Amino acid sequence: DNKVTQYAAPLAGSTVLLRDDQSSLWLVLTPAGTLATLTVKLPLVSNCVDRQEILVNATQIVTALTIDANGSSVIGAPTALAANGFFRLRWDAVMKTWYRVG
Repeated sequence: DNKVTQYAAPLAGSTVLLRDDQSSLWLVLTPAGTLATLTVKLPLVSNCVDRQEILVNATQIVTALTIDANGSSVIGAPTALAANGFFRLRWDAVMKTWYRVG
């Protein structure tokens, strides 16, 4: 698998900026404890390629998760994560939309 790995140890209320390029990405979130709020900002629409994927894992609870689509749409975006929770998004270039696929 050809994913780039990005690590973040965010604090509550912060925004994690994903690499803004055409790479599929595995984001590993390792906060020190439960996060009340967190935003994950996706790549710009102009930098996305068809079937690009983003996989997100979190070692701690994220009570309120916001996915910032950064100019596109997200269908099925999670609004929270359990400890050791995860989700996967896939980009569709025709619809210019991220879809939750896992």
